[in-house]
Amino acid sequence: MREMPQGQHLVNLTDAWGRIRAAAGLDDLRIHDLRRTVGSWLVRDGASLHLVGSVLNHKDQKTTAGYAYFQTKERHRALDKHGRNVVEFASRVTANSSNTEEQAPMPSANLPLSRSPLCTFTREALYKLLWSESTRTLSKRFGISDVGLAKACRRANIPTPDRGYWARVAAARDRCGQDR
Repeated sequence: MREMPQGQHLVNLTDAWGRIRAAAGLDDLRIHDLRRTVGSWLVRDGASLHLVGSVLNHKDQKTTAGYAYFQTKERHRALDKHGRNVVEFASRVTANSSNTEEQAPMPSANLPLSRSPLCTFTREALYKLLWSESTRTLSKRFGISDVGLAKACRRANIPTPDRGYWARVAAARDRCGQDR
């Protein structure tokens, strides 16, 4: 075995790598295969792509982006959770569209969705809410996206303010306040 001078970089791993593979019985394993395994395991354990790129010493983010493929389980989990929230909300709205009395209050904006109480609304109550504050604000309070809220309203046949409505309302308030 050849000794390497201290303070110099290792240049050739061929002989040592061949002995390691032979001892392990892995004749077709490449060093790059180990790098890919480390990257994929990091991503599957929840590490960010930024961290993976740093660990693997990638110079270009496009190289690291190839590891996003291994995040499919997490993507599916996140989309499933969002879908359940939208379906649950839509079913509450449509189930109560024939009721005439208002039900439980909305969850507090500062409570996480998992700890907020379930709430249901009549069609009329949701209509009043949609025309009293922006869809973006309401969707955050419901714990669903503004698109999900809009879809639930379409299913329940509830008209929603058009784009820019709340900006026009705010501008009108400003004009009224300045004219006085």
